[in-house]
Amino acid sequence: MTSLTISEAETRNLKYILKKSYKMNLLSVFFGILLVRFGHSMIEEMTTPGDIEDCFNSYYRKTNLQRSIGAKLYWKCMQRAACNRAMLNQGSNMTREEIHYIESLLPPAEVFYGNGVKILHPNSEHRWRKEYRMMSEKERQAYHFAVNKLKRLRLGKSNRYDVIAALHEGAIINAAHEGPNFMGWHRIYLIVFENALRQVVPGVTIPYFAGDLDEPLRDSTQSILFCEKFFGNGNGVVTSGPYANWSTPSGPLVRNYGDDGELWTREGLQRILNKTRNAEIIAPNAEEEDNLEDQHGGIHNWIGGGNGQIAELETSSQDPAFFSLHAYVDYIWEKFRVRQASLGINPAKDYPLDYGSEEHHPLRLAGFATLRNIDGYSHGLASLVSYKPKPTCSKARPYCGSPYLRCDKKSNPPRCVSKTIASLSRSRDDDDSGECNTTRTDNAVQNRFSCNGAQDIRQWVYIPVEIICVRPPEKKIYGSFPVFNGNLYRQGDIYSPKTYGIDNVLKTDNLAKYSRCKDNTDKNSGRVTIHSRGLNYKGTYAEFALMDTRLAMSNAMAYIAVKSPDHGVSEVILSARDSCGRMCKAYCKNNAPGSSDYRPCNGVIRVTSRTPKLYGRHYGENVYDMWNLPLGENCPSIKKTDVSVKFFCDFKNDWPWHSEYVYQQMQRSPLPGGRPMRNGHIQQMIMPSLVRGIVHDKRIPNLQQEYIRENRKLPGCFLGHNCLVAGPCRPCQKGQKLQCLNTHMSFAVCSEDAYVIRRCIGRSRVNDRSLSCTGDVYRKAFLYR
Repeated sequence: MTSLTISEAETRNLKYILKKSYKMNLLSVFFGILLVRFGHSMIEEMTTPGDIEDCFNSYYRKTNLQRSIGAKLYWKCMQRAACNRAMLNQGSNMTREEIHYIESLLPPAEVFYGNGVKILHPNSEHRWRKEYRMMSEKERQAYHFAVNKLKRLRLGKSNRYDVIAALHEGAIINAAHEGPNFMGWHRIYLIVFENALRQVVPGVTIPYFAGDLDEPLRDSTQSILFCEKFFGNGNGVVTSGPYANWSTPSGPLVRNYGDDGELWTREGLQRILNKTRNAEIIAPNAEEEDNLEDQHGGIHNWIGGGNGQIAELETSSQDPAFFSLHAYVDYIWEKFRVRQASLGINPAKDYPLDYGSEEHHPLRLAGFATLRNIDGYSHGLASLVSYKPKPTCSKARPYCGSPYLRCDKKSNPPRCVSKTIASLSRSRDDDDSGECNTTRTDNAVQNRFSCNGAQDIRQWVYIPVEIICVRPPEKKIYGSFPVFNGNLYRQGDIYSPKTYGIDNVLKTDNLAKYSRCKDNTDKNSGRVTIHSRGLNYKGTYAEFALMDTRLAMSNAMAYIAVKSPDHGVSEVILSARDSCGRMCKAYCKNNAPGSSDYRPCNGVIRVTSRTPKLYGRHYGENVYDMWNLPLGENCPSIKKTDVSVKFFCDFKNDWPWHSEYVYQQMQRSPLPGGRPMRNGHIQQMIMPSLVRGIVHDKRIPNLQQEYIRENRKLPGCFLGHNCLVAGPCRPCQKGQKLQCLNTHMSFAVCSEDAYVIRRCIGRSRVNDRSLSCTGDVYRKAFLYR
């Protein structure tokens, strides 16, 4: 018989139940035990993993959400966490045959260490790279043929393309990202891939993808690059173009373009090219706006979106678009190096002295035979490649030299811009341009259902998530106005918080957002994308909810998939962001007995298979759980759905990721990004209740803040959750108990260096002498520093 272990807190609860229920028969007692032990939710909040918390904290020290796009910070922390987990399995899976193949693609050592004498070797042949749209039909077709040839040529149990793609996964990720080895490692990687192509089709080169030619388009997803002549479609499973119906080690090739991230901008690139040292454009010391790697990450996300391979560092090279993206990164870096040389700086020796982690040490092996990190900076390696300049135009010369580009003469100065699929389909001016099929525009999120290397929807279950959203700050006016005494009121529309005097309660901040996110006030709906990422399994999932942006507040339900817990618990982190990259705050259900509220959290949860199951094995089960489906002619009605996680999109400059460190810093400086506190006073961070902090009965203001204002003159320290203790706010001593002066239901206990507010439940009250609950029954409310 399986033993039943009960924690100390549960034992106290059980004693209380037995004391109050001594007349119950043995059967009732047994069910009471089960209720105490198993009556709580089978989806429960978890502690945030240390590496993820450390990453959130590191950005808290550097920035805030008005300076940095929240979704970019989150993505970087998630990629870093994935790399850390890959380090745990860093043993090489490459066979001897595969290793020999990769080594056969490397340039000879003389390229890196020679005296400048020209070397006659196939892997050191000079090559010219050009922008994708500047290739001739013959060049482009030869490139596509070579890539597909690598995919077809078997190498052991795999194929040549996948073996090369696998170099960009596992433990090497940390060594090739977030540090000065980023540029050099990927330069070597491009040469390896290009040499593989040239083995099957001599003379082929990788085209570079200059995304800043697509960024000015009103809808960049309609760029000509995403038709069958170039990358193929970008919405869902790739079914057109040279890589149609590709199968990858992580499932069918998928893209969800335009759902996340942003393309290169002219201004962003110029910031990089204005710098003079590599340390100024790469981690660990580059400013976010000047960071070459950070800017390139936006394109990964823009193409891949919620669940495309290219959006994840470990799978990104499985999409051939990866190599064209990185060829442009290399193009930008080479322009930077040419400028360095003109200023008397030796680019080959400008490896930053502060290189960050040990993986980026200049003399550390780079993962390509005996090459070192600093070898990626060598003049010899750079000499293997030349770049045809990115196409330009002017008023005097208003053409770009390609049927797939046009000169935007309205821009100042004029610039070359990609043609759209629709414009090319209408054009009959150039017989060589051909036609591209218009892609669908439903913008669905296609998931791969990949879990620990297997792709099967039956390995996933769905949990309900609620999203609550205030009107976005850019939605100034909805064109329907109230009329007062026969006069039209144009200062606010019928849904505007300003019209009804509640705009102070629903006040928003101007948070940083993607450059592609224009202030389109004509749109009355907005997308909030919810994302799940496995912590003890390898897999991600994305879904979105449509919000009514006309309303002062709106809500919606979404169903997000996580790994099925049938074969072990699933640990996962959930997140939500709007289409502009602004993060929503997570709230987890308080599972304490008798509680029905939610508290701020980081969206880190554990899902088990124990009953009651709070998930559906497929979407249909969630429909049954949410709706009372009618019999006969009755109307359907909504059931009360048990939601474990909610997201609140309030568009405020409040740090969305909680930790003990953040609480400590909030006492000193309430706002993220190192802002000073006012008048030197400690300002307690009050975490609002999701329900009471928004609407309580017919009262709109935040009740917690109301309470602070009302009790501002009272002597004492307000710890939150309606607990005011005597004396000034000061550090606590472990084990110290303090009475909450304004309630008989709560008291504060110092645990380590934090006050824990304990609230009595049921009819229990605080004993003034012992400062414990009668019956010793309490529940933990929250930590306050």
